[in-house]
Amino acid sequence: MPGPAVKRVRLAGPVLAAVLALLASPAALAFRCGKVLVSEGDSKAEVLIKCGAPDWKTQWSEDFVGGPYPFLSSEKERWLYNLGPQRFMRILLFEDGRLSAVNTGERGFSEGGDAGACDLDHFDPGISDFLVQRRCGAPAFIDTRYKEFLLPFRGGPARLVRKRIEEWTYNLGPTQFLRILVFENGELVERRSGDRGFVEEAR
Repeated sequence: MPGPAVKRVRLAGPVLAAVLALLASPAALAFRCGKVLVSEGDSKAEVLIKCGAPDWKTQWSEDFVGGPYPFLSSEKERWLYNLGPQRFMRILLFEDGRLSAVNTGERGFSEGGDAGACDLDHFDPGISDFLVQRRCGAPAFIDTRYKEFLLPFRGGPARLVRKRIEEWTYNLGPTQFLRILVFENGELVERRSGDRGFVEEAR
């Protein structure tokens, strides 16, 4: 009995190493748009030509202050592609105009179809403003502002991050409280209740 068990463990090492190498390779940062492959290092123009316009995108910047360079700025942009109900959404991160990461989001949905239930009290942090609006419609009011955060690095330059803050207010009527969702760079970071809702006057 001990012999086969030892043999299986020995075989698992090379297999595991191969899997980890595959995940760490540039191919792991790629996905297909039709018959073409989008991969790390592609420009925004190349991705646009291969895949068309994204369903949602957001932009922000990060500045590095101190260290060997007195000032270095990095422009970032996140694109989301809804690939339909049979596939998961793809979230692409660009840094200074080049694709640097491809992540998998929630399962997609058909164009004009059901994007999922609207549950303003239970949306998970990180959900995009794109999905919230598809599920719940446009909010009654959006307040937009910008904040800067100085984040120190160990043994390196500080990072000055500019974030676009959007506070969405949903008015559910006089029998319920207002629902307020706060997004940073297009991703949900906070949800809370406000005053009691009201009947909006006809315009």
